[in-house]
Amino acid sequence: WAERGMPVLAETPVGASPEQLDRVWALASQRGARITSAEQYHRYPVMMHGFRAVEAGLIGTPVSAYVSLAHDYHGFSLITRMLGTVGEAYSLRAVRQETPVLVTDSRYGAIMDGSETDEARDTVFITFESGKTAVYDFSPAQYRSFIRSRHVVVRGTRGEWSDRLVCYADEHGLPARLPLMPDIPEAYRALDTQALRDVRKTWTQELFLDTAQDEFAIASMLLDMTRYVQGGPTPYPLPDALDDARFWLLVQDAVRQPFVECRAPCMPWRDA
Repeated sequence: WAERGMPVLAETPVGASPEQLDRVWALASQRGARITSAEQYHRYPVMMHGFRAVEAGLIGTPVSAYVSLAHDYHGFSLITRMLGTVGEAYSLRAVRQETPVLVTDSRYGAIMDGSETDEARDTVFITFESGKTAVYDFSPAQYRSFIRSRHVVVRGTRGEWSDRLVCYADEHGLPARLPLMPDIPEAYRALDTQALRDVRKTWTQELFLDTAQDEFAIASMLLDMTRYVQGGPTPYPLPDALDDARFWLLVQDAVRQPFVECRAPCMPWRDA
């Protein structure tokens, strides 16, 4: 479809090998293909509220992040947006740990038979060229488990974003708190639902990304695609999607050599 001139919203990741990533970029750079990626986690309403707080400067300059929220390319997408390091060179060290864990939940409902499974957890230490740092820490068990939670911490010079609370110093240097809610930006107000309004009735410290927020994130991409099809801006820049996938592939190599430094190669979509 891209070769036929149609704007394409591609599933994540946009490629599963270096060769596939190069081919996708060649389609865009040499043949003018318009390809974007269905990267949705930064579009969850509660995450959007957190990003707006960071962009407004509430925590000052972001300097480090801990993200234990979503796997691989999704996690890297969040990290680079939280720190303002999109497209920046980086190096990483990684380790994969496999330990047993009690099975408590599944796509099909709760599991209460006491069974266990192996939990593979990747922990990746990232250092960006600017000196900012991040830790990516995730196991697939976090998606469906009653005993595994998800977390985000973004530390800045004037405060931090911790799960669903932003703690910062106000203009007088006094401590302030901002609870993060699944608020809908004006541009997407037509996508608000009763389910999201129900979520906004209560607040907890725990960070959860429910189905209602996932549906909103996907719907917002489709809404943006109408503008993209008509010649408007991309919902998600292709070079960013290629970077996200490249991180995933690099981690797969890095965990085979625990704690050995791996440097992300310079990619042609960034040279351009």
